[in-house]
Amino acid sequence: MLLKDLCARLPYGVKGKVETTDGNGKEIKDEGVINSVFINEHGAAYICIEGMEYELDDVKPYLRPMGSMTEEEKCQFRDFVDWDYDCNWKANTLEELLNGNRIISRYVFELFDWLNACHFDYRGLIPMGLALEAPEGMYIN
Repeated sequence: MLLKDLCARLPYGVKGKVETTDGNGKEIKDEGVINSVFINEHGAAYICIEGMEYELDDVKPYLRPMGSMTEEEKCQFRDFVDWDYDCNWKANTLEELLNGNRIISRYVFELFDWLNACHFDYRGLIPMGLALEAPEGMYIN
């Protein structure tokens, strides 16, 4: 799930953090924009941050919780959906935000592009431990 998510976010400058060790037990920490994602000939997934390659399991992207939407972003979100129910603005996923209602939208692709561009964690990767909560102001729209 993380690999799919990161691939969709590459055009939007998603940032990530690496914590791992090298073969000698030396701790490696890095942070920066995720530049690319690739799978080698053995099927192992790698992430490039600022030109350095890391195994997928060692990288966590910084994402914004769905509940961190500003009032302006809530209005923008509502512009994408032909639906006017009360949203659960403290939700962890898009499904929770919609309170179980379905999205009826002519702009579904644009909605997901917008969610990725704003770095929202609409899949719930933060609670799963697959992503980190972005510090406030990390992504300025």
